[in-house]
This record gives sequence, C-alpha cells and structure tokens, in this order.
Amino acid sequence: MTIDREMLTLPRLLLIAITIAVAGIFIFGAATSAAAFDIYNPDWEGGTDLRSVADETNTEWNVLTNTNSYQNADDESLAVIVSADEPYEEDAIDDVTTFLENGGTVLLADRHPNTANTLLEGVGATARVDGAILRDERNYYQSPALPVATNVVEHTYTTDVESLTLNYGTSIESNNATVLVNSSEYAYLDVNNNQELDDNETMQAQPVAVTEEVNNGSIILVSDGSAFINIMQAQPGNQAFLTNIFTQHDTVLFDRTHHTSPPPLQALLLTLQDSPLLQIGVGAIAIGSVVGWLRGWQLPRQLKRRL
Repeated sequence: MTIDREMLTLPRLLLIAITIAVAGIFIFGAATSAAAFDIYNPDWEGGTDLRSVADETNTEWNVLTNTNSYQNADDESLAVIVSADEPYEEDAIDDVTTFLENGGTVLLADRHPNTANTLLEGVGATARVDGAILRDERNYYQSPALPVATNVVEHTYTTDVESLTLNYGTSIESNNATVLVNSSEYAYLDVNNNQELDDNETMQAQPVAVTEEVNNGSIILVSDGSAFINIMQAQPGNQAFLTNIFTQHDTVLFDRTHHTSPPPLQALLLTLQDSPLLQIGVGAIAIGSVVGWLRGWQLPRQLKRRL
C-alpha cells in the first residue's frame, strides 16, 4: 500500500496529532477514577497501589461489583474492603457471612463506626472501631493526627513490620480479637476533636490492627482505610503488612460493591468479565472485523468521502 504524500499536509498531521491526544485523554479518563480509596484512582489518595501489591506478590485478584459473587469464592480468598461509602445492607451482610462460613478472610480497613461496625456486628465479629481521631504527640508522621503505631505483636501478618502509620485513624475495641499492632503509650483519642489532650482524655497504647476468627473464617480489622492509600504505602510497615496478608491467600477480591460506580471503561471490562455470552459476541465481532479487513471490504464511496 502506498501513501499519498499530498495527504500528509501540515494541517492533516496536526489534526491527526490532536485526535490521538484527545483520544488518549478520553481513554485515560474513562479508565481511571478521582474517588478517594478507589483502586482505579492513581492519585495520592487513590488505591491503585493495592493492585500493585497483589501483582508483586503474584496473587490473583478480581474486582467484586456484586456481593453475590462471595458465594463462589473459595476458602483461600481474601476480600478487601476499604472505607465503604455506605453501610452494608442485610443481604450484602448475609453474602459476606457466607464467605466467612466457607473459610474466607476479610481485610476491613475503616475508621467509621457507621460502616465498619455495621458490617462487624452483622457477621458476628466482636471487635469494633471507636471513631474518634487517634493522635500521638510524640510518634507521628507530619502531624500528630498521623500517628506511627510502634508496638507490633509477633504474628505471621507482622513479619518484618516495625510500625504502621495511620492517617486520621482511630482505635479498636478488640474484645475477643487478637491484637496485631498497638499505638505507642503516648497516643490518645481526641474525643471532642479539638486537637489537644484534655483532662478527660487519657494517653495509653491503643489497638489499631487486630484479627479475629469469625465462623470458619477470619477478619483482619485495621482502624484506618487511609493507611492503604497510595501515598501511605510508602510509609514504613504499611506495604509490608499488606504484602504479608496478600501472600497468605491465593486470590484477592477487591470489594467495590459499596463504593461509587467504576470508571466507564473499567465498568465495561467488568461487565465482559462477568458475562461469557457477551465475551463470545464481542469476540465474534472482532474476528469478523479482521476477516473483513483481510478481504479488503470497501466502504461505500459516499461514506468514505464523509470520513
């Protein structure tokens, strides 16, 4: 095939370049999200590094857009729930409960009682998050509201973990759960949120990560979803803790069922992933297009001129 040099004029080349650039921006926008904690958000407050940890540990991962998918998960699966936008309703809690009954593990990272405790109570766990901001005036990253929890208990999940750094997290009422990480003894809950230690607030070590056996499975509870956003993955211990958890499971299920809808392109891919019939249809169209191109199908002259 020969190229007509008259077609390669400067205006046409500029048009082609602009078209490619606009298409690239559109595709990037359709494939990414700006929502905090979102595994499709590559910005500092997003969660794309969660997927990176799964890739680096050679752990298979999938995205859940419907809690019914919990019914098909095996006992070596880890479900990751980070700061849900809304509480889990009864049917969704039943699905998570079934997952635990089948031996699955849930990593729940959330400081908000409305969402975290609703799920914990619903599945039969005893641990609860407090909700008040945990501060530490001595051991912190950038500000006391980002405390560095330095009291790490020996456990398979805490191998090579010397500390966890929270980002406006809270403490955990462990109850029957096993504590994995405590804050330093200089931490306190800022109950009235005035950013200072008051007479009714006590400095003491506070649990910030626990694990609890629930039914036939287990829950790993971390008192701050922000501990796993992209910018916090660089803090000592945070990624190591996550890596230890991921490597002990065959599959990671990123639960997006109670978050904002995924970006359009990702939603399309997820729809294809969940529909074998649609995969066949798209495959047939793609094969037909290639065959047509190889046979030299021509566009109608009038349509060709318009294009």
